[in-house]
Amino acid sequence: MAVVRFLQWLALVLLASLALAAVPAGAQTVGSPIPAGSNPRAVAVDPILNKVYILSEFTDQVIALDGATHATTPIPTGSRPQYIAVNPTNHRVYVTNANDATMTEIDGTTNTVVNTLGIGGNGPIAIDPITNRIFVVRLSSAATDEVTIVDGNTDSWFSIALDSF
Repeated sequence: MAVVRFLQWLALVLLASLALAAVPAGAQTVGSPIPAGSNPRAVAVDPILNKVYILSEFTDQVIALDGATHATTPIPTGSRPQYIAVNPTNHRVYVTNANDATMTEIDGTTNTVVNTLGIGGNGPIAIDPITNRIFVVRLSSAATDEVTIVDGNTDSWFSIALDSF
């Protein structure tokens, strides 16, 4: 079994090196810097809209970057944004904010804030794009063994305790 895994790994490495060798060195250049706010902390991508969302932690905003034009749009968030995730099926961007324990919901098609939910915590975000459920691991509250689940269709939410001890 170990030999098969090693051969699979070796084949992957060889394929990757062949792919990289196909890109001419002259085509590998660094472009002009793109302003991304102060202290970028995290990034998320909407591959359908070709947009990149960059958290600017100490300016309390997300910078929306158009992948085609490189134009940027600042979008306000709650106080001290920490984590970000994108639902590529409905183009909603979710940001958890540390200082006010909220979650900012952004419409990625218009780059506007559509809702701010006081979820009582802050932490990493995962999204189920099929059910439109947003999961937040609460790291910034006394209840660090909780997960907040947000229904993206109604913006209603609840938290469940996990027996992590």
